Amino acid sequence: AYIDENPNLDSMGFLTKDYGNLDEDQNIIKSLPRAFTKNTSLVGAAQRNESRNGCGTGAIVGSCIDSYNVITVLESVPQNAGSTVLRPNISRETKDLLSWSDFDLTRLSFKAFLDGDDADGMEVIRQTWSHHIETLSLIQTNGDFYSEGGRAFRSDLVTDDYAASVAKQWHGDLLTILSSENNLESKRKSLAAMLTYGKDIYFAAYNEQGNLIRNFGSGAGQWLGRYPAAVFFGALAVDSKYGAALKKSSLERGTNKNEIQELSQLHRGPNGPVWGDQRNIYNQFDTGRYWEELLAFKAYEGASGTGKKVGQKTARDPYQLIDGPGAYPGTLYAQVSAGPIKAFAAAMLMIPQMCDIVSNEDIIEYAIRITDVGIQTANDSCAPPDPREVSTCSTYFAKGCKYYGLSNEGTATWGPDPDDLTKCIQNGIDPITGKPQTGRFSSKHGDKFTIGYPVYQVEDRWKDIVAGRTSCKATKRPLPPSGLRVSPK
Repeated sequence: AYIDENPNLDSMGFLTKDYGNLDEDQNIIKSLPRAFTKNTSLVGAAQRNESRNGCGTGAIVGSCIDSYNVITVLESVPQNAGSTVLRPNISRETKDLLSWSDFDLTRLSFKAFLDGDDADGMEVIRQTWSHHIETLSLIQTNGDFYSEGGRAFRSDLVTDDYAASVAKQWHGDLLTILSSENNLESKRKSLAAMLTYGKDIYFAAYNEQGNLIRNFGSGAGQWLGRYPAAVFFGALAVDSKYGAALKKSSLERGTNKNEIQELSQLHRGPNGPVWGDQRNIYNQFDTGRYWEELLAFKAYEGASGTGKKVGQKTARDPYQLIDGPGAYPGTLYAQVSAGPIKAFAAAMLMIPQMCDIVSNEDIIEYAIRITDVGIQTANDSCAPPDPREVSTCSTYFAKGCKYYGLSNEGTATWGPDPDDLTKCIQNGIDPITGKPQTGRFSSKHGDKFTIGYPVYQVEDRWKDIVAGRTSCKATKRPLPPSGLRVSPK
């Protein structure tokens, strides 16, 4: 067992030396009993019983958490003997004592089309978000992070150890609370736990001045769910400073390694927002890797033979015209992230203040498009690989190719524009069929977009959520109408 006093999230008294950022001096369990005279959060953690449930991945075996409990010592008794005060933030020595009067619950929009839950179900929600702590797996102030840190630090007794699963659970619980079934009092303890969960994330990510010190992260599926929980806290808080800091992070994402997965994996191009991880791909090697993986998997238009590998499962289209990943659009991590992204969009549609904080309606447009249209691969001006390309072609090294844009060994008919790597070689005439080319994956446009980690109330009530939205109405661009299908040019 471990107990950490006001956890320093860059160096903690949890886990083992095998994985994580353990500082054994911060595990105060050996120094107990002792008295505390200042405001102090004591965070206790029980190491996972791996004979009951493993750690999910080999790198963190022996370094996982089962559950957390928090005791907060205060210098004086808060108002109403603490009965109306949310549990203070676990990080920082400064404790913000926020009570129900510091939140505007009229901002919640209760919906008759959503299902609620009974008292036992509400207690499960309360227990889940009282004993799960996500702050411990945020990216550190120096930019370091542990790729499987989230899995290790998540409370396995109350949540899954994968971020997409936790995000699905959190969004599902939020929609249960937003049901008009039952009165607010019956939901208050569950709501307090969810607000406290988001508050902990906020206080870990920002300093006292509201400056971002630990970013929310983006990539694959391990960074989902943090930002929405913090936004929910900021949306209901009367003090606008929380929402203002979160809004700034949204508007400035992509700078100084500030990333938010639900937003950073969406990139607006001529065809609207498309999916894929952000990378610096405008050089010979990163651009070449994209085209090499596309060429190897052989799912593109005019491909023949059997594909060798998928390649990078998160790569975005360098030209922001079609969904990633590069080798096969709309699959793999595009599917993994779809459910939590769509659920975040649903929350924004129902709570105006969340939409105001996020200030990015690409997520709304994207959620509607993947539901009503499917995978986006139409209106793609980039030519697919030339069917005459030789088997020795390595686009990564730009060697052994006859028709690839950077090969300089023949007429360039596909790949990057050799004069401008931010552009692609345009569609021409297929040298085999003699027909005009229509892009890399045009025949896959409109294929069903499989929603991974779906929140079932979002999926089942999506039409009601979109039709009855109370926010995100002042869209700068028209939203795609239901059933829209874009035909290739």
